[in-house]
Amino acid sequence: MDKTASVTEKRGANVLSGRSLAFIGGGAMAGAMIGGLLDSQTVDATSITASDPHIERVKDLEARFGITLVPEPRIVGAR
Repeated sequence: MDKTASVTEKRGANVLSGRSLAFIGGGAMAGAMIGGLLDSQTVDATSITASDPHIERVKDLEARFGITLVPEPRIVGAR
């Protein structure tokens, strides 16, 4: 057995596989979390949705990461 197996390989199947993630708030913390999830290939950008009262914040996340943005938090929960 390869001793350099990744954490994901050691844990087995990805627990977020096939799940949708929603971020209510598109600030720095959401951006950092989304970036980390995508960089680690834990989830695909198409499974992430975000909302923020300041639409320019989520438009930035959409442009940077290719996620889906919605105008209102209640819509995030419905996806």
